[in-house]
Amino acid sequence: MLLLADFAEAACGSVLQTSGQTEILKLLPPDQVRATREKIAAKFGRQSSGLTPVERLLKWSVSDPRRRTISPFSKVTAPEWIENRIKEGTFESLRAAIQMDPANARLIAHFGVALANLAVTEKTDLDNARRAWAEADYQTHRAVKLAPDNDEVKKLREEVVKLLQINSD
Repeated sequence: MLLLADFAEAACGSVLQTSGQTEILKLLPPDQVRATREKIAAKFGRQSSGLTPVERLLKWSVSDPRRRTISPFSKVTAPEWIENRIKEGTFESLRAAIQMDPANARLIAHFGVALANLAVTEKTDLDNARRAWAEADYQTHRAVKLAPDNDEVKKLREEVVKLLQINSD
């Protein structure tokens, strides 16, 4: 259970030190936090089966968030989950995925298209439609900046630009 205590300290980046009857909160330097996380990761290596629930949680907590499973007890990785949200293509599913990986250019571009489609279908609230258009333009432009050589991202940006032109006439 010392690993759990080490992880708690690394997660909050501080440790309580006792000096007489006083407890002092000492901030840990980033290299010490990183070393603790690496120590925990090395303890479990590649093994997954046979770990206790706490060990699985520790292993998952120190894993790369962009490559680990979506929860300590899931078999679905974050990239697989995000790809499934892209395939769903709904505004809600893409928005949820953006929260998991806000710098994924492909995901951002698909989210922009979903926003543009939302703007096209918005008939009752013109302010909402305008906001959706502006956000679609921003998100697809941002996606191209993040991945200027990605053909899919460029194609999705062009799709949103065409929709913007058609609906501004």
